[in-house]
Amino acid sequence: EGFDRPPSMMMPYNPRGYGRLLEANGFVRYHDLYSYERLASDPLPEKVTRMAERIKGTGRVRIRRVNLDDTEGEVRRIKAIYDSMLKPGWGFAPISDAEFDHAVARLKPLVVARPELCLIAEARGEPVAFSITVPDTNLAQREANGYLSKFGLPIGLLKMLWAARKLDRVRVLLFGIKPGYRRRGIDALLAYETFHEAQRLGYVSGELGWVADDDKLINRMVQAVGARHIKTFRLYQRAL
Repeated sequence: EGFDRPPSMMMPYNPRGYGRLLEANGFVRYHDLYSYERLASDPLPEKVTRMAERIKGTGRVRIRRVNLDDTEGEVRRIKAIYDSMLKPGWGFAPISDAEFDHAVARLKPLVVARPELCLIAEARGEPVAFSITVPDTNLAQREANGYLSKFGLPIGLLKMLWAARKLDRVRVLLFGIKPGYRRRGIDALLAYETFHEAQRLGYVSGELGWVADDDKLINRMVQAVGARHIKTFRLYQRAL
């Protein structure tokens, strides 16, 4: 679902006909992944705002931007939270330090561009949650039409850089909370801070995903902040 919308950064999909092709060759649905959209024009639900402001008022949880002067330390802190969330089951795939560092290196320019949207939550000085949101560069990449240069000139690159000046969407890329700190409203506080920063910076919407269809807790959390289900990605399998 959602073929009428362009793909967001790092969330490509195949044309609609691929599903019929796979099913005709014996593949069946394995898992569905949901993508959500949050509009800046719609205020946060009152319940989320109340909870976030109450937690913020207690002073027990501190939200701060990622520290770009201590990139290595921040990477270790975020990975520690990420590792604590892993548990055997569908989609379980431990990530090595090298893989994590490679991903961070690719994303660092976007984090540097908008550090206001990359947040860490601390409880009594301990990092317990994080939320990484970046500009949706896919909108600019489309302008290059698949080519950074033509006829020896960086025409595509220039088009992409020009379009990047007018990006008005964000991509909620990573989010995590350590076990033991869930259901305490920290997710509401991170959503509250990210929403208001994105709004202040002039972004009009953001896309959140992927969320597994059977992950009821995360789906409820995303829906609770007023996000709307806009796309469904399907994974297929076939017995050999």
